[in-house]
Amino acid sequence: MYPGEGEVVASSRLRFLIEAPNRRVEIAVDGEGWRACRRGDGYWWLDAALEPGRHQAFLRCEGPRGGAESVRVCRFLVSAEQPRADLKRTARGALHAEG
Repeated sequence: MYPGEGEVVASSRLRFLIEAPNRRVEIAVDGEGWRACRRGDGYWWLDAALEPGRHQAFLRCEGPRGGAESVRVCRFLVSAEQPRADLKRTARGALHAEG
């Protein structure tokens, strides 16, 4: 899942990406209602605009017989600051410290 646990996201506009073979995937951010993800290019995805700060994303996937098959929680940070020089962006858009 992107963003992953503990990741720092440099933009308040982000795209959640989930790799899952399930029939339905939903995300709830910061205790708000469940939002259905769309399927495309081998991923489930959902665009969101979040305020800078710490956030929690709750992920649930529907199994082949219906009902929630798995539920996962991910905590991440949306940064209000420009990335530091020692932070490099990964292919998925997250920042990590080099060295």
